[in-house]
This record gives sequence, structure tokens and C-alpha cells, in this order.
Amino acid sequence: MSHWQQVLRSVRARIIQHLLYWLRGIPFTREQLSRLLHAARARELLDDETLQMMEGVTRVTDLKVEQVMVARAQMVTVDVSQALDDILPVMISSAHSRFPVTDGDRDTIIGILFAKDVLRHMQESDIARLPWERLLRAAVFIPESKRLNVLLQEFRRRRNHMA
Repeated sequence: MSHWQQVLRSVRARIIQHLLYWLRGIPFTREQLSRLLHAARARELLDDETLQMMEGVTRVTDLKVEQVMVARAQMVTVDVSQALDDILPVMISSAHSRFPVTDGDRDTIIGILFAKDVLRHMQESDIARLPWERLLRAAVFIPESKRLNVLLQEFRRRRNHMA
């Protein structure tokens, strides 16, 4: 097939896509989908929040992990040498549910401590004798350059919620 035949076939396919979009309302591009969503909003079939959410979902494929991750300087961490009595106020004041656990410095993450695991074990044993280090879960390290949609698929497959 010659170059011009391929171009003609591509143009023909685009024309058919556009005709189907206008005749049946089936979007083939993100722009068409966005127009369809805005038309639904104009007819009050969607509220503003739903429109923003759906448009955000269409942009996920463009995002990389680095654009949504918590910066290292903003992470609330606990150190493995800290006593649980010192960790609990940090957990409560931060309102986070997962905490990277470091060993001496912020660059050495040895695991993740889940607040729900601490609470569950506090119920079962004396807080002063709780060996909280045994509650650590494995930390998952993700390259910042990874595309967000790929990461979300991996998380879904592994039933993981956080890196």
C-alpha cells in the first residue's frame, strides 16, 4: 500500500469517526468526549463536581507519578528508634493513616506503619510493651517517571493502595 493510500484510508477513517460522533454521540477523541460532557453539564445531567471528576479521569493518562506524589520534604515519617508513645501524637496530629518508617534518615525507608495496625494491637496488648516494629509492612518504591494510569492498573492488580 502506498503512502497516499494510507493517508487516504486514515482520512476516510477520521471522517467516519466524526460522522458516527455527530449521528450517534459516540466520542472517538478526548476533545469529543469533553464536548459531550460539557453538553451533559449544560443540560444539567451532570453537576460541576462530576464534570470535573470525569474530565480529571480523562487526563490521568497524561500524568506521571511525580505529579501526584507527596514530596519527600512533606512526608510525615516516624523513625524505627522512636517509642510508640512518641509516635501516637504524630499519628493523631497528622491525620494520615500510613507512615513511612525510617532508620536514621529520611532516605532510608524500611517499611510502612499503618495506623489501623497500631490501633488493633493497642487493643490486644499493653501499649508500653507493644513491639510496633513487627507491624511494619513492606514499602513499595515507584519510579517518578512512571505513568499514573499504569501504576493504578498495577495497584488494582496487586490490591495495593499506596507506594
